[in-house]
Amino acid sequence: MTIAVEGRGSRLGIELVRQGQVDIGMASWKETEAAALWSMPIALDGTAIVVHP
Repeated sequence: MTIAVEGRGSRLGIELVRQGQVDIGMASWKETEAAALWSMPIALDGTAIVVHP
């Protein structure tokens, strides 16, 4: 089994799944056009602003 992970953007991840080129595509947002695809969130990300006084 080979697992390759590449960060090339949410749109490409969704498009490659749609084309059948990959089995799993990563996306950081839900695309309404991907309604025909099955998705399952496995992680959440967040943003924080940190400053040093």
